[in-house]
Amino acid sequence: IDPSGNYLLVPDLGADRVFVYGYDAATRVLSPGQAFSAPPGSGPRHLVFGADGRFVYLLNELSADVMALGWEAGAGRLSLVQTVAISSDGFAGAKSGAEITRSADGRFLYVANRGEHALLVYGIDPVSGQLALLQRIGSGGETPWSFALHASGKWLLVANQRSGGVHVFGVDAASGLLSDAGMSVAVATPVNLSFMP
Repeated sequence: IDPSGNYLLVPDLGADRVFVYGYDAATRVLSPGQAFSAPPGSGPRHLVFGADGRFVYLLNELSADVMALGWEAGAGRLSLVQTVAISSDGFAGAKSGAEITRSADGRFLYVANRGEHALLVYGIDPVSGQLALLQRIGSGGETPWSFALHASGKWLLVANQRSGGVHVFGVDAASGLLSDAGMSVAVATPVNLSFMP
């Protein structure tokens, strides 16, 4: 749901679109709206709004890239601002994006690259909404399927599905960078993480 509370955005991997629905909070009724079309075969997986609601960051699973999108709340419309690949230069394996979130202050974007068992940190330009890569670090296991950023902003927990564990990373509030905390717990094929309020 967008920050205005008037729209619901749904990434659809199979349709290569982000469907936008009008949303009535009082009645919980959805109404069809405009759809944003991603390139064929890109596979939109997850999205997150920027801190001020002017931008949306869409992770495409199959093409392994992040699209920075402008969000026009008055019209319920998305427009492309930038596309950045999450794969390393020359990577020849199966590409796969998994998870995306942002820091509470909106300065940093975190992305899981399932294909390369890696986490990426991007800086977010507050004016243009564009992304700049700050860090690429191993996920502490194989096939990072999901992660969760703690409300304190100090910890990022990663569910590494293939290697079977949840790994802990520290988050530097000033730089946004991740550091391996050297802590993990064995969990059979973890695929989702959430902190309880």
